[in-house]
Amino acid sequence: MDKQITILFLFVLLIVACSSSTDNITTNSTVDKKNTQSKPLSNPSPKTIPTPTPKPPSNLTPTNTNTQKPIHNSGGIFYGLEYEKVYVSRVVDGDTIELNDGRKIRYLGIDTPETVHPRKDVECFGPEASNINKELVLNKKIRIYKGKKDKDIYDRYLRYIVLDSNEELFVNDFLVKNGYATVNKKYQSDNLNAIYDILLNSQKLASNTKIGLWSACYTPPVINTNPLTPKIIVPVTPTLPLGTRTRSPIMFDPYGSDVNCGDFPTWSYAQDFYEAAGMNNAHGLDRDRNGIACESLSGAP
Repeated sequence: MDKQITILFLFVLLIVACSSSTDNITTNSTVDKKNTQSKPLSNPSPKTIPTPTPKPPSNLTPTNTNTQKPIHNSGGIFYGLEYEKVYVSRVVDGDTIELNDGRKIRYLGIDTPETVHPRKDVECFGPEASNINKELVLNKKIRIYKGKKDKDIYDRYLRYIVLDSNEELFVNDFLVKNGYATVNKKYQSDNLNAIYDILLNSQKLASNTKIGLWSACYTPPVINTNPLTPKIIVPVTPTLPLGTRTRSPIMFDPYGSDVNCGDFPTWSYAQDFYEAAGMNNAHGLDRDRNGIACESLSGAP
């Protein structure tokens, strides 16, 4: 009997212990749940993702070239015109240079006094013009611009010259403005009109201020206060050969500047000049190359 009572007592204690443990678990669970509900969840800061910079398509990227490029220079007179960048290896005289590729360039629109002409003496202010041209362009890069005509009769390229290192220095105009050169009016049609006007204005300025050759090569007139006396004209031996048809001196130097049929009064003068020049048609007088020059002139066969 005592043994049964003891077993019953232990069973009751076990039930009580299990009940207490269940309550503790429930209480703790409730507390944890309350704590969980009372604490707000912290949201992490969003990360900033850098936006990549878009690259332009390769076909829209400009390319740099050394030639045929428009520039602003010399007051904008060459803006929009194509040029060629070249290197000067030799200065021939005041208005002619040679490039490192062998081409000879004749300054368009101007003339400087002669220094190396095979049939002319050194002219007044020629050495000065040649020296200043060397200072300006020798062993330097320049930009050359074409006018209305590409070459002259001596196969020299006719160009306007601008320094590559100083786009404001227009060499042709500099030489005229400072009295080293004059404007070549005979070949006005070879020039760009706006640039030719600039050269004329520069020549007017130089002549008015008596600068360079306008002072050094100018001989003032002699004022004679004595009574006028008859002037005896002595025939002068012509320096140019006589023409076979006109029996008169050839009108122009066969090896000088370019001429055309309109420069001759009749066919006889044109044909004499053509033959004196060697009939090589350098002046373009014999278009059909049949040995007869300027067939449109009066007297032509």
